[in-house]
Amino acid sequence: MVLGVVCQCLYTNYINIELHLKKTQYASFGTVTAAALNLILNLIFVPLYGYTAAAYTTFASYLVLLVMHLMITRRILKVKLYNDKFIFAAMFLTTAAAFGVSLTYENLIVRYGVIAVGFISFLFIFRRYIGSFTKKRVKKGLHE
Repeated sequence: MVLGVVCQCLYTNYINIELHLKKTQYASFGTVTAAALNLILNLIFVPLYGYTAAAYTTFASYLVLLVMHLMITRRILKVKLYNDKFIFAAMFLTTAAAFGVSLTYENLIVRYGVIAVGFISFLFIFRRYIGSFTKKRVKKGLHE
């Protein structure tokens, strides 16, 4: 479910472009398509694998919705506003981390170890951004 929420947050970047350009028919098309896909996937997989499958089908549907709005924005509307490679790299890493955590669900020590390694890796990779952001916040706080 968390991965579905991540996809939802990311696709709103692209759908906001469509709404700003008043191309709302594309927004409707993407939403209806993703909803239909979610329904079909739920009908197939929930009876086979139980309620857990609903989380995976929701993630898959939101991922399709994200890709659809990316394609609409880039190919039809010809707008390139975001760094798509970074967004999808972050999405891939988030997905890999989520599956890593879910595979270690039964072993509490390993699970939290995976989470700690992921968090430390995040801090290391984005250390410059975090440092810059922190300096700006501290500087702004001192001048208020």
